[in-house]
Amino acid sequence: MSKRGPLGMIGTVVLVVAAELGAFSTFEAPVSYGAASWREGGRAAAESGAVEGTVLCFGDSQVKCGLLPPVLEKRLGGSVYNLAVVGGQAPSSLYLFERALRAGAKPRAVVVGYYPALLGCDLRLNAGMWPELLGAAECLDLIWSARDPKLVAPVLSKAALPSLRRREDVRGALLVANEPRQAEARAFRRNWSVNAGAHALAVQPGFRDDARPEPGGRRWKCKPVNLRYIRRFLSVADRHGIPVFWLLPTNSPALTAARSLDGRDAAYDRFVAAIQTEFPNLTVIDPRPGLTDPSVFADVCHLDRRGAVALSMAVADALDDSLTTRRKGRRLRLPIGSVAVSKVPAAWATLEDVDQSADAIGDGFPRVAGVDGNVRR
Repeated sequence: MSKRGPLGMIGTVVLVVAAELGAFSTFEAPVSYGAASWREGGRAAAESGAVEGTVLCFGDSQVKCGLLPPVLEKRLGGSVYNLAVVGGQAPSSLYLFERALRAGAKPRAVVVGYYPALLGCDLRLNAGMWPELLGAAECLDLIWSARDPKLVAPVLSKAALPSLRRREDVRGALLVANEPRQAEARAFRRNWSVNAGAHALAVQPGFRDDARPEPGGRRWKCKPVNLRYIRRFLSVADRHGIPVFWLLPTNSPALTAARSLDGRDAAYDRFVAAIQTEFPNLTVIDPRPGLTDPSVFADVCHLDRRGAVALSMAVADALDDSLTTRRKGRRLRLPIGSVAVSKVPAAWATLEDVDQSADAIGDGFPRVAGVDGNVRR
C-alpha cells in the first residue's frame, strides 16, 4: 500500500470524527430522557447548584425520584442538589462525585443509593449512556476498570461517533410521530431544573402494588466492577472527610415482602454490612420500616411526589441528627409510618411534579407510571 493510502485513511477518519463532533456534540433535543438525565447530570455536577450544595445525592432513579432537594433544604438549611441519573450504576456516582469535587464542591454530607439489580449487572447495560456522561479520560478509565473486552467497542465507538448514541434523538427530532416523546423529555428537563436535579413523579391512582418472589434470589451478587467503584466512592469521601449516607432501596410494601421471601434483601443486606465493616464511618439508612403505605408509590420501585416528600423529610431528620451529633457508622431505620400521605404537610402539595411541568410548558404527553417505563425490581 502506498504512503498515501494510510495517510488518506487516517485523514478520512479524522474528518469523520470532527464532522460528527461538530454536528452532534451540542445536540440539545434528546428524545431519550434517560440519555438526557445522564447528559444533564454530568453538566450539573460542575455547575454552581451542585458545587454549592451542602448535601449532594447520587445513585439511580430511586434516589432521583425519592429525594427532593427543596424538602431537604427546608429541614437542613443550605442548598441540596440531586445528581442521581436514571439507571445509574456505581461508576456514574463516582464520576459525578469526582466532577463536583474538582469543580470546588465541599458538601457536608453525601447520600448515595445502589439498587441491587443494577449492582448485579455489568457495565454493558449502559454502554450507550457512558459517553453521554463521561469525557475521554473517564471513558478510558471505565474500560480499564471494567476489564470487560465487550465494553470497549460500544463505549469507544459511541464516544467518538455521537450519531451512534444519538441516532434515536435525531430521528425523533425529524419525525412528527415522536413529538410526544420530545415533549416528555422537555417536561422532564424542566422538572429537574425546578427540583434541583430531582424528578418528582405524579400521583398514580391506578397503581396496584403487585410483586411476587423470584427464584434464586439468595444467589444475588454484586458484580466485581461495581464493588470496586463503590469502594472508590467511599475512599474519595474518606479522603475529603465527607460523611456518606447509604440509602437502601425504596421499594413498595409488596416488592419488599417479595424480596424478603425470596432472599434478595437478605443477600443485599449481608453485602451492605460487609461494606460497612470495611468503611466504619459509613452510615446506612434503611427506609423499609417506613415504606408501609402503597398509595405513595407511582410503581413498585418509585415513590410518587407525596412519598418523595415524606421520605425526604425522614431522611433529612436522620441526616440532621447524625451531622449534629457527629455520630457515624450507624444503621438508621426510619420509623414505621414515617413515609405516608398523612405525614405530608399541605405546604408541599404545590411542589411541581413532572405532569405539572408538562402543563407549565404547554406540552401534553402520555402520562407514564414509572420514571423510565421499565420497572427494575
